[in-house]
Amino acid sequence: MNRQDFIKALVGAAGAAGLVGCRTVEKKGALAPLEGKEGSGFLFSAHPIAQWIGDDEAVVAWTTRRPSMGYVVWHQEGKRHTQVFQSTDGFRPVLETRFRVIVKGVDPTKPAVFDVASREMFRFTSDSYEHRWGASDVSSVTLPPRSGADGSTSILMLNDVHSKTSLYAPLLKAGGPAAMCVLAGDILDRVEDAETVEGKLLAPLRQICAAGYAPQYLRGNHELRGARARDLHDWLLPAYRHFYTAFTAGCARLLFLDTGEDKEDGHFQLGGLGGFDDYLAEQTEWVRREVASDAWRCARHRIVFAHIPKIVFEDEGIESTVLPRLARLWEVLDGANVTLMACGHMHRASFYPKGGPRGYPLVVGGGSGSSDATVTRLD
Repeated sequence: MNRQDFIKALVGAAGAAGLVGCRTVEKKGALAPLEGKEGSGFLFSAHPIAQWIGDDEAVVAWTTRRPSMGYVVWHQEGKRHTQVFQSTDGFRPVLETRFRVIVKGVDPTKPAVFDVASREMFRFTSDSYEHRWGASDVSSVTLPPRSGADGSTSILMLNDVHSKTSLYAPLLKAGGPAAMCVLAGDILDRVEDAETVEGKLLAPLRQICAAGYAPQYLRGNHELRGARARDLHDWLLPAYRHFYTAFTAGCARLLFLDTGEDKEDGHFQLGGLGGFDDYLAEQTEWVRREVASDAWRCARHRIVFAHIPKIVFEDEGIESTVLPRLARLWEVLDGANVTLMACGHMHRASFYPKGGPRGYPLVVGGGSGSSDATVTRLD
């Protein structure tokens, strides 16, 4: 089936599901399908992005300009088209503008195409489930494979962009072709509003997909500040999922950490409302289980990505960490046979060879200035 035929099939199936129809307000009932072509994009305030959240799981996220309902139809070589809805505790979302759909069973060695259908909802009455539909739209994103069939992989890391979207094109060009591109935190300077998230984070993630890289986003400490920092999760991840994860890419096991704030929970910049001590303690126990797993122990390479590195400054040759809660996390990793750790945060490109209690080398990316922005490449 070619692309044009697939879009026709998509919008036809969407019409049958009651999500795609003519561009006028309709009452509940049978709906006419859209014309057999991809939508104009008018309904999407952020077109879909995709990233991995597990060994065979991806999340597809998008936002709409008006309250809507939507779903994903995905396909991959060797797999039939499959329709997937977002669902939380048994309910599909209605009158929503932010969508995050988990897609399971994705082969990480092949590209996967995710077609998104969204439709406005003007009304929803919970007692009778009466609803009224509006206009419809379709958009797509392709998630590139994160490794080759032969077990090879290659990874770029960008960090500390601080909302300077003009950095992406030259850094990706300098890094060259690769399977993945990790955004290792402080991609945003602050999370103030929806326009910031959609324009400075979701749009670059889509740009990275379009350039042929499978993206992977990590929070930095700056993404924990601002009026909308507390609901950044709702633009990117399904309910009950964390920003930290791990999965295998070819011959490497990749561990992605969420290192939280670089300040105490009671610090004035957090209004005294931080809860990262407990969050890091929970994450540390999860890491302890991960590094004890067969997937970690049997991998040829074990790579850790984080925003805040184990070394945040050196004083007379003594390596220091910023907070005790991170020190406990590093203790777990010190005994985990890590091959390499790659981080950001320091705004100074550095390389620390293996030595002392840190049994692995550490690479740290640069900053957001024209003279110190870096791309780190792992092969």
